[in-house]
Amino acid sequence: MTSATIAKSWKIGFSINDAIYAVSLVIVLPGEINTGINKGDSLYIKLKNNEIIKLAASNNVSPKTYVAGSGAYAAVVSDFSPVYECTKEEIMKISQSPVTVIRIFVGQQFLETPVDEKNGKKISDAAGCILE
Repeated sequence: MTSATIAKSWKIGFSINDAIYAVSLVIVLPGEINTGINKGDSLYIKLKNNEIIKLAASNNVSPKTYVAGSGAYAAVVSDFSPVYECTKEEIMKISQSPVTVIRIFVGQQFLETPVDEKNGKKISDAAGCILE
């Protein structure tokens, strides 16, 4: 598995197991989140060449809520770790054009984060690593 940072508190990983490719996310959000990601919910990956790759969640994912930090710096956060099956061709497209935006469906809403140029290139490089 290879991984890269998308933005603060968002990470993306790419893996292959028995010729099955997958994209996984780790997302940490402030506060207590009570809705999860359902099997089939969407992940959109926008590339610099304006192509949008749409993937579907492989399974249901519930948030894990906990207290991060301590004392005056303690905060309640929730994290998600969804996995999305994809094709080798989709991984290839991500490896060839930097990612500019990640958008996921959680509960009843979309969450979106822009990806800066530096991290977009790192994500493309990480995707390319599992193709070798």
